[in-house]
Amino acid sequence: MLGPWTAGALVVGHTIGVGIFLTPASVLGTVGWPFLVLALWSFISLLVVAGALTFGRLAARHPRAGG
Repeated sequence: MLGPWTAGALVVGHTIGVGIFLTPASVLGTVGWPFLVLALWSFISLLVVAGALTFGRLAARHPRAGG
């Protein structure tokens, strides 16, 4: 029988595994050119970093909890 921590770890592991192993394969199958896939991943990673920096600045500007 699985406990709540084990079941949670199973769900998290499955989610990470799907994101890492299946998503790039489907993107490569759709786009077709490996260089274009790397360019897309690089552009998206820049957007993710910009979003993280934006949320970091907002958190630093409004340090108290709440809306």
